[in-house]
Amino acid sequence: MPGQGNDDDARSTGLPQDSKIWFAIFEQMPVGVIVAEVPSGRLLWRNHLSEKAVGGAFPPTSSVADYVRYGALHEDGRPFETDDYPLAQAVLYGAVIEREPMWVRHGDGEVFIYDVSASRVIGPQGCVLAVSTFQDVTAERNAQRALREAAERVQLALDAGAIVGTWVWEVRENRFTADALFAQFFGFDPERCRTGLTGEEAILGVHPDDRDGVLASVVEALARGGAYRHQYRVLPTHGACRWVEASGRIEVDEHGEPTRFPGVLMDIEQRLKTERERDQALELLQKLMQAVPGVVYAKDLEGRMLIGNRGATALVGKLPADCVDKTDVEALADKAAAEILMATDRRIMDTGVGEQVEEALHRPDGALAIWLSNKEPLRNESGEVIGMISSSLDITAWKQAEAARDLLMREVDHCARNALAMVQTLVRLTDATDPAHYRKVVAGRVDAMARAQGSLSRSNWERSVLGEVIGEELSSCAPKSRFALAGPRITLSAEQVQPLNMIMHELATNAIKFGALSAPEGMVEVSWRSNPEREVELTWKESGGPVVKPPEYTGFGVRLIERFAAGLGGSVETDWWAGGLVARLTWPAS
Repeated sequence: MPGQGNDDDARSTGLPQDSKIWFAIFEQMPVGVIVAEVPSGRLLWRNHLSEKAVGGAFPPTSSVADYVRYGALHEDGRPFETDDYPLAQAVLYGAVIEREPMWVRHGDGEVFIYDVSASRVIGPQGCVLAVSTFQDVTAERNAQRALREAAERVQLALDAGAIVGTWVWEVRENRFTADALFAQFFGFDPERCRTGLTGEEAILGVHPDDRDGVLASVVEALARGGAYRHQYRVLPTHGACRWVEASGRIEVDEHGEPTRFPGVLMDIEQRLKTERERDQALELLQKLMQAVPGVVYAKDLEGRMLIGNRGATALVGKLPADCVDKTDVEALADKAAAEILMATDRRIMDTGVGEQVEEALHRPDGALAIWLSNKEPLRNESGEVIGMISSSLDITAWKQAEAARDLLMREVDHCARNALAMVQTLVRLTDATDPAHYRKVVAGRVDAMARAQGSLSRSNWERSVLGEVIGEELSSCAPKSRFALAGPRITLSAEQVQPLNMIMHELATNAIKFGALSAPEGMVEVSWRSNPEREVELTWKESGGPVVKPPEYTGFGVRLIERFAAGLGGSVETDWWAGGLVARLTWPAS
């Protein structure tokens, strides 16, 4: 397998050189990525996160048949056959697999769960590849399972009821009667409970630390009448103290005076324990959501946010309290995008089918962000859709890299066509009467073109600096001490670099043969500036060379210079004064 972060990746896989752009994009993705050859299935490349999916280094993989070495499992523990692997299905049959679960047991025995997707793609220069992604959903699946188990325990405890007795307190007579369950729970004499205890006797079963609270709640209920509910600890005869909940109703006479207080006592020890476990499970789920990168949230059927992580509230640019129970249209400043988001969510909830979609939304600072969202319907225990859950990753940088790659490819193609046209011009306009001289001149001009191409490649085929282009070309022709360069920083478009570089080459070649650079003390001054007409003016001035006379006819070099000046959209003027050639070049600023 090829390594990662190596400039030779594209060559070592047998893919075109520009595939390293793909690899750079894949390496930055927050999921594992592997790329395979079609139709053999040979692995060509993988990023570092994919190695976690197999628990370490990838085994040698030269064909689809080798995929069984990865050791993937079904949920029931059965090993994957070759055709079970999503990547194999994409390689062999062109299948598109989305979020298929896969279990992997690592060397330490720990089992991880991954959502695996795979499909064929058209790679660099049209080659067909198969790409598979692995997203670790272990923590999410475990948290969901723990939450389900906690909810089941809660429901079982609530269904059980756990009634430990009933009572009736005749307030005026201060006679407290209770059933046999009550007597057994507190160790009271069943007969006394049937015939009646005093209120003072009945409260002895309450934990000493809670008696004042119970008395205060009873006094408050007697004063107002109506429903009564209070939780406190008791001291049963069997075992340690337990939490109970007393529920009843104060009956009053026509004057509002309390007369009768019937009620029921329930053992809520297990219920409280279960509620604590439920709260802990919910807290764990909330912490997990906050730790998940990107945006995670849940909505109800009306599109109102039920819960969301920090990424969701940061995307909105508001505090969590200002987002919960709000729709996207209510919470987001970008109303047009909010309408699109809500329409997508409504489609998910109406159809009950999950989707993976790309969504565009302006951040609070106005910047446009692109999100890859996985949306699934939220169902209750009966399977009915009651809302929607979504997780989103910011893929803005990925999309920008994709666009930059496409732009770069178009620019390279354009520059290559220009270079070919320029070579044809050089060959056509160069004097071929002397073959040896012809070869030397053409080679020099092609070398100058190569230097211009090198300057463009270092700037990603976008722009170059005028002074740097001139300096590099002239230093290739003669020592730097023979030139004096002066001028402000001016940028050249990609289309301007090549013709300007060739003009400098022709002027330097002429100076070496016939002008200032043919004499030991000769110098060339090159200066440039921007004029008020948004043009660039460049002056080439030679001095210290032989006496110069105007040429009797226009040579090949001058014709090339004029042709290249026209390519810049400008013009050139030459002054053959006795002290040396002066050339003035003018062209529109980029």
